[in-house]
Amino acid sequence: MKLTNTQVKALEQGKESGDGRNLWLVSNPRGRKRWEFRYTVGGRRHFMGLGPWPDVSLDDARDKAFELRRALRQGLNPLAEKQAYKPGRLTTFKEVAEDAISRFAKAWTGRKQEPQWRASLENYA
Repeated sequence: MKLTNTQVKALEQGKESGDGRNLWLVSNPRGRKRWEFRYTVGGRRHFMGLGPWPDVSLDDARDKAFELRRALRQGLNPLAEKQAYKPGRLTTFKEVAEDAISRFAKAWTGRKQEPQWRASLENYA
């Protein structure tokens, strides 16, 4: 059974309703609603949050669920992938600047740009 926008708005506190194909709308006892993608991998059930309603609309939640089902078909565990991705923590300004320079350098067209960036950062930051 597919949900409608009217049903999403009217979901009672503490209830949950399925849109089909692993997508659920869950309401907590205070009435706040959130989207969940539920699936099973290796005999274990997983619940992956997709965001709160109305920040994530019904259509957006369906699109996200579609992408997650695609990942499951490819043999990936979307929640494990999400948890495994933790960007390295940069602690000093110099580390952040070096990271930025290395990322931006790919788009630069001239050899002078990198030294100009480094000089500007040293002089003004």
